Amino acid sequence: METLLLSDPSPPLASECHDSEVNQRGLFTTLSALRRNPPSYARSWAWKYSSFSAPSLWRNMDRVQVLGDEDGNGYGHTGCINALCWSQDGTTLVSSGDDCRICVWRPHASPQLQSDSDQEELFQTSLTLTTGHTNNVFSIKFLPYTADMRVVTCSADREVRVFDLAKSNGSEDRLRVAGGGSRRWYERPESQCCVRVINCHTRRVKRIVTEDSSDLFLTVSEDHTVRQHDLRTSHRCRPDGACPAPLVKLPYSLSALASSPIAPYYFVVAGEASFADGGPHLED
Repeated sequence: METLLLSDPSPPLASECHDSEVNQRGLFTTLSALRRNPPSYARSWAWKYSSFSAPSLWRNMDRVQVLGDEDGNGYGHTGCINALCWSQDGTTLVSSGDDCRICVWRPHASPQLQSDSDQEELFQTSLTLTTGHTNNVFSIKFLPYTADMRVVTCSADREVRVFDLAKSNGSEDRLRVAGGGSRRWYERPESQCCVRVINCHTRRVKRIVTEDSSDLFLTVSEDHTVRQHDLRTSHRCRPDGACPAPLVKLPYSLSALASSPIAPYYFVVAGEASFADGGPHLED
């Protein structure tokens, strides 16, 4: 069972200043050593795990809540969590990952103490969805101007899926209860709320970027392309080959994508290429 950690990076109290200074010195020493001896690709994961999972680096944060539990009752996620997205008003959080499910977290109407600590549960999952993805979900986003009811996911199975959280007749929703009745949520199959499956990409789809529209968004994939999707139009995806042409096609695998908040027609894409090979790319 994987869990989410909700933290508050507020300034430490005066009594904590000494420990804070010690932690900062430790972090500075770690980063200085990294500059002197950058990790190779082969050991970079091990280095990140050993360095940034050190408790001393997290002591300056006040843990507010752990979302999910390890009781095996289905509350929260059951695999690595790869994707998080807050709604625009900050009242709803969606998460997804290797278990190919979406968890929708909302403020708890009457916060109660967690059974294993003296912390209140400020957020609880009100809904979990099976996505229909058959491999790890890498990114999840709310679509703007949809009242935080439409989300998009992309996955290692090469698919992009669009969900309407409000679309359900309730007939297949399954009520789940845990925590002695204090945790109640509904499980909903993807057949009830998946409104579009897009198969334009031919390799793993890594990131989603939304636009100032409820119908337009971008995706980037290891198939070397960036694509724009318009939910107002429909087409037959592969193997027919009738998908719209990609916005960008580069000679190497792509994995990162970001748009400019002040000039949304600019976006940056990057992947398995060094600066010498021409990456990252700023596109218009």
